[in-house]
Amino acid sequence: MRGWFRRLFRAKRAGPALQAAFPPSPLDTASVAADLDLAKSGALRGQRNLPRADEARLDEHEQAIVDRVSEHRQEGLDAFSNHLRVYAGRAERASVIDTNIRDVASKAETNFQNHISSLAGDLENHRDHLKECEMEVDQFRLDNRLDRTAFQGGGLAQWAAISLIIVLVESALNGVFFANAHEMGIAGGVAIALGISVVNVGAASVFGLVIRNFNHIHLWRKFTGFIVFGLSVIFALSFNFFVANFRDAMTRPDANWDLAAGQAIDDIAAGRFPESIDAWLLAMLGLLATILAGWKAWGADDPYPGYGRVWRKRQDARDAFNDEFANANDTLTETRDEASRELREALGGAQRRMADAARAAQELASFPDRRSRFLDECDRQANALLAIYREANRRRRTSSPPERFDREFGFPPDTPPSIPEPPKAASPERLGAIVNHALERIHDSCRKGLSSFAAIRGPGGSSRLDDEAPR
Repeated sequence: MRGWFRRLFRAKRAGPALQAAFPPSPLDTASVAADLDLAKSGALRGQRNLPRADEARLDEHEQAIVDRVSEHRQEGLDAFSNHLRVYAGRAERASVIDTNIRDVASKAETNFQNHISSLAGDLENHRDHLKECEMEVDQFRLDNRLDRTAFQGGGLAQWAAISLIIVLVESALNGVFFANAHEMGIAGGVAIALGISVVNVGAASVFGLVIRNFNHIHLWRKFTGFIVFGLSVIFALSFNFFVANFRDAMTRPDANWDLAAGQAIDDIAAGRFPESIDAWLLAMLGLLATILAGWKAWGADDPYPGYGRVWRKRQDARDAFNDEFANANDTLTETRDEASRELREALGGAQRRMADAARAAQELASFPDRRSRFLDECDRQANALLAIYREANRRRRTSSPPERFDREFGFPPDTPPSIPEPPKAASPERLGAIVNHALERIHDSCRKGLSSFAAIRGPGGSSRLDDEAPR
């Protein structure tokens, strides 16, 4: 959610890099003279009285000098044009820094307000859900004439864990009683005992949950609870009595597992009781496991059917609302701090760009003089190289040299480009005032946002659960 601040305040690049310095390094006239072999060429041409005295155009050696200096001159003018464009662009940024920082501050405030609205909307949704759950609890209490808090039992997780323990313990103990009657010994005894234990505990758990209906205010549900209670007693006694007779049937000579169940039913129908003490202990263990499993199923939730469910639903809604409230406060505070830090970073970047624009404006102001001095230096270097060639030529001539030997050479004048006037830039104090004003508004919005969250939560919390403890 706060990633937009980083995108909002990401600084722009300063501008294109300069490819060449201006003005370029001075031309090395000695190196050029040696490269063109001006002294030797001038002497050889002078021996032949060339160029002729009436020749007005530059000869090939003079033209080579002019071309070499002209290349250097053009490189400098190109570098000047590049620098002029770059520095003009940098100086021009001064005119938009004020606007940019205003836009950044405005967007930061707008995004912060939107963030507050989003958090408040989520909090209101949780509050509305909590109120619906509270109304559901109130209606349930009214419909079922309850004036107490719900009993918070161990829940299904605790019931499942205890039921598993009962199954394992009963299976292990019953396995000992079945071990003597099973052809596989203790392993076979535990296997058959495990199945019996699962039936005992499973049926008792179902009965324990349904029996709670005799707490209901409606008579038909009370009647259902009592009927199920009677059925559970009958089932527990008859099933464990059958298991005991089944165990005795397995210990008789020539007993057969496939026929033992039928023999046990025949014994029960004939009114015969188990013969061995192991069978009676097996029945007692089964009854004990049934009673424990049913009792844990009964106490896993509130004894009034459905009351624990609606109570936990409201409890979960209350916890979710309080978590959302804490998260909204923490998120808003963190977002405010991050916005403040990055606004200050934006101010620092703007001030650096302003300083860069000011330096660019100073460079622009110095360009005309530097350009003029560079062009004068190119004329001087051309004349210096021409002088080497012409003096060598004069010394070997027997006739008068051309008149141009006595004139200064100059490149054709060109129209200098216009230097843009640096725009008026905002002061650092003005930029600081804009950012500080935005920071004040963000902090004020944060305070109002936190107050609105507290108002949504209400005095002492939105839920009455805070004032109600289970009894």
